[in-house]
Amino acid sequence: MSITNRQAAYDERSKIKVERFERKLLSSNVTSVSSNNKWLKIFEEIEVQLDRKTTVSLKLLMDDAPFEAIHLIGSLYEDFYLEGAFGAITYKEIEWVEFFTDITPQFNFEVDIEVKENSFVLYGYRVS
Repeated sequence: MSITNRQAAYDERSKIKVERFERKLLSSNVTSVSSNNKWLKIFEEIEVQLDRKTTVSLKLLMDDAPFEAIHLIGSLYEDFYLEGAFGAITYKEIEWVEFFTDITPQFNFEVDIEVKENSFVLYGYRVS
């Protein structure tokens, strides 16, 4: 397969992914609670307040199950996506992120947070 054909196939898969994502967002059971700018602020605060080795579970809106995001905190250096061992993920894809720590970070702005016994969850979307 030539580079041009590969690029065309990639572009087509990307287009389908975007269309599915947009349909999911338009469904009545999804409410956005964090924008790209808010995620950027959240991650700037997280990076300062938590250890880089904190275990993190990440749930994407389009995925059925969460996954462990290895070295997530150490990868927080981009304005609109996460980069790491798990590949590039735009902030708008994040349904929620759970940080497994006894520390509850403090924010100078409103966040959708759920504090648990040994973790806390930050939400990008609420799905009912």
